[in-house]
Amino acid sequence: MDAKSRRLTFEEGLAKLESIIAEMEEGYESRTEYRGDGGHDPYTDPGASAYIHFANGIRGYLDMSKRTMVNLEVELFCEKGRIRISNGEAVVYIESENKPGEVTSRQLGGRMVYTGAMLGAVEELVDLVENGGESISSGREAMRSLEIMIAIGRSQAKGVEKIYWPLAR
Repeated sequence: MDAKSRRLTFEEGLAKLESIIAEMEEGYESRTEYRGDGGHDPYTDPGASAYIHFANGIRGYLDMSKRTMVNLEVELFCEKGRIRISNGEAVVYIESENKPGEVTSRQLGGRMVYTGAMLGAVEELVDLVENGGESISSGREAMRSLEIMIAIGRSQAKGVEKIYWPLAR
């Protein structure tokens, strides 16, 4: 399978969420819905950990804990590899096709840019107006992110129970 086909398969898998099970940080066990202040004070929002299963078998682990050294880490586990993304790096690990059990790793391309969220959004909008192209975060992607957050709350509310897609509205 070539790189383009692997990418399409990976993206199609992400598009087809199957289930999620999640738990919020200690002290937030009774939290079943969003009670933050719209992002003004991040300490009003609990951290959470979630296991996400996709229809094509990809498994993802999302850790947004505020009580650990790295406060954002996403791992995607695939049949012959995994991708780990954290605050400071993005690494892909792939099992050798010729030597089962042997794993190679490489840093994913791109650059990490640290700016305020609104500054980055405005810079991207200006670039899109001036040069065209596609946004790094479409409305469809935002909706998927919101559904994952809603599912985390529902899982917590049901005693850390598995929640299935599509979500009931």
